Amino acid sequence: MEASAPAFRAGSRGNVRTTIRPVQAPSATTRRLRFPAWLDAGAAALGLQMAIAGTAAFYFSQFLRLEFPSWSVFTVIMLLSAQYVGAIQEKAVLRMIGTVLGGLLGYLATGAWQQTPVLYLGMTFAITAFSVAMFSQSRAPYAFLLTGLTFVIIAINGQSDPQMAWQYSLARVEEVLVGVVASLVVQSTIWPRYANEDFLKQLRDTLEELAEATPRGMAMFRDHDAELDASLRDFPRRSTALRQLLYFGARESRHFRRNLAMHGSAVTSIARAANLLRSLDQIAPAPEPYLSALSGEFDEAGRTLRDGWLQLRDNGRIDDDWRSGMAGLLARIEEKLLVLRTDPRSMQLDAAQVGPVSAHVLTLFDLHTSILELDELWRNPPAIQRTDSLVLAPEWPDAAAVKRGLRAALATTVALVLDNWLSPPGGTLMVLCAFNFTALNYLSPTGIGDHRTFHFVVSAALVGLGAFLALLVLTPMMASYAVLNIVLASWLFLQGYRTYNRGGITKALTVSFLLLVSVLSLNAQEPVPFENITGIFFGLVTGALIAALHERLLWPILPQGRLRAGMVSYLRTIAGGIDRGVTNLPLWQRTKLALFPSEARKFITMMEGPAMPPGESRRLEEYILSLQKLAGEIILCAGRLSPSLPPDAAPETRNTLDEVKAALASGLNSLADSFGRAEQPPAADHLDDLIRRWDESVARLRRTFFADNVPPRTAIVPMGLSYRYRVSLGLLKRANAEARSLRPGEYLGDVSL
Repeated sequence: MEASAPAFRAGSRGNVRTTIRPVQAPSATTRRLRFPAWLDAGAAALGLQMAIAGTAAFYFSQFLRLEFPSWSVFTVIMLLSAQYVGAIQEKAVLRMIGTVLGGLLGYLATGAWQQTPVLYLGMTFAITAFSVAMFSQSRAPYAFLLTGLTFVIIAINGQSDPQMAWQYSLARVEEVLVGVVASLVVQSTIWPRYANEDFLKQLRDTLEELAEATPRGMAMFRDHDAELDASLRDFPRRSTALRQLLYFGARESRHFRRNLAMHGSAVTSIARAANLLRSLDQIAPAPEPYLSALSGEFDEAGRTLRDGWLQLRDNGRIDDDWRSGMAGLLARIEEKLLVLRTDPRSMQLDAAQVGPVSAHVLTLFDLHTSILELDELWRNPPAIQRTDSLVLAPEWPDAAAVKRGLRAALATTVALVLDNWLSPPGGTLMVLCAFNFTALNYLSPTGIGDHRTFHFVVSAALVGLGAFLALLVLTPMMASYAVLNIVLASWLFLQGYRTYNRGGITKALTVSFLLLVSVLSLNAQEPVPFENITGIFFGLVTGALIAALHERLLWPILPQGRLRAGMVSYLRTIAGGIDRGVTNLPLWQRTKLALFPSEARKFITMMEGPAMPPGESRRLEEYILSLQKLAGEIILCAGRLSPSLPPDAAPETRNTLDEVKAALASGLNSLADSFGRAEQPPAADHLDDLIRRWDESVARLRRTFFADNVPPRTAIVPMGLSYRYRVSLGLLKRANAEARSLRPGEYLGDVSL
């Protein structure tokens, strides 16, 4: 096995080499741990890690007599939320860098300018805006966020006594260091979860999913399968998850890092194979006489390709018997295609009728090529590539990120002014809530943004009231370290358990860890004044209210706005890739392109209600599905047809191809412009004539191939791609008609207040 499956060797820990386990095997997180069936094993493991690390960090902070032990617990929660050893290691380094830098800036600004409000608040605004905006780019984003957060914390605690700001800065660094050490030790020794192991397991799962889908795709040569496209619709998200695991796995293992280029190319090839299978939804079944002559071969091809995917899953390569069997099958298909050229029934078919045959055969060839490419990739891995190419964020913050930074800075500055001016109960928590809610809510995996942020204020008030009543009872009991540790460990376990499957930090989880930090800050081993308990309630509610006001009144992040901006970007990116494709785009942009359709459906679900006309959500989803299919066709066609045309192809064929490309680009840009203005696009009646002329051009090309007796394998590529261009024009026409049935002006504006 050592020699036969190099593609699945991860070397995840030191020099230990681990073969990827069967799909049904437990993950690396829990393989040494057994939980009851009703308990999510992975979530329970993360909960236990968080409970152990948080309790240990709190203990050592008190043992070392550090002043703010709650900060170390806060660090544990934020680091272990990343779940993977590689991700946590990266976050730990960036957190320390950001903490040191933010502490230094906080000390200098508070000590020098606290008595000059204009300069001090201006510096607070500038640093907070810059750090939050830079959190949206790819170069050490977490360090920038921690710089702003630490600066705010030093400002809160140091504004009443500027000369002591250096102590708060030093204490913050010490506490964070304790939390970092506790997190790294626990995650590395107690049920560690390695991204490179999970990557290899998910890669196997993905190959098995392709194996199951391929026979259904090949069967569409004779029967349409409407469910195939839906079954593969989640593949873009799966590809993104695989790339994220690659990014963190590269930080865990030198061996895995050496194979990074190989694994990255494998993900790209697998994603393309899934796109090929999904595209069959737009290709009609083959007509007679091709249907009777080739149905058996396509059924056999589905089974053989399935075996190829499974061999790659199990062994990392394909054997010689599979190669020879597939070569013989393709040879039989070519022989039958040559015979069918002389069949009078096939000669009577026009280009539009025979086009599906070429498209099906081309898809078969392309899937075969994908399997061979993966086999070659894993036999002869390419050179090492830098992990920079795996980042999933732009190099610089965009306009939306800058606005988020300005909004968070203004909310934080306002909260700081109110805290200094009015000295309300829970002022520290108020400022932290204002910062966290405005800086992080757009990252919530729910994607809700600012849509229901005032509802959240009500929810926060109810949670704060419950916490207040509970603390009235529990605070005296927490004077006992046994009770305090039980409360802390239980809370952290639930925090980790809920975090595991959320895919990020939601507002609810943010409230949870802010409340926990506030409870620990009460220091129940000493008498706790009543106003400190009430401060938790008022700090949470006022902070949430300040954040809500800024979120709704300043560039609100609403589903209709994200849908509009995302749609415009999506359409323009597709239009720009018609000639050369999207492969030259940065990975973060390609990922954004692939994920937009599923995100758009989520936005539509949030928008449903009285503001949306009846049936509009269904029409919107159909429109987005048409665009997604159109994008898939363009990606498969881009840059391939022109090189495959024979040198003596009629000039009008190439000219018509240029017209088709121009029409696709123009149509997509027209859809983008109209959606951006919340208007219906102009009709695309000219596409009917263009489709007719394209069919005539393809018919001439087909006659040329027959006259010159061009081998089927050579002719299939331009003929199959030509049909895909025809499908693209039809999808553009359908999308235009669907867009003209929408009423975007009634719901794409800001209907938030």
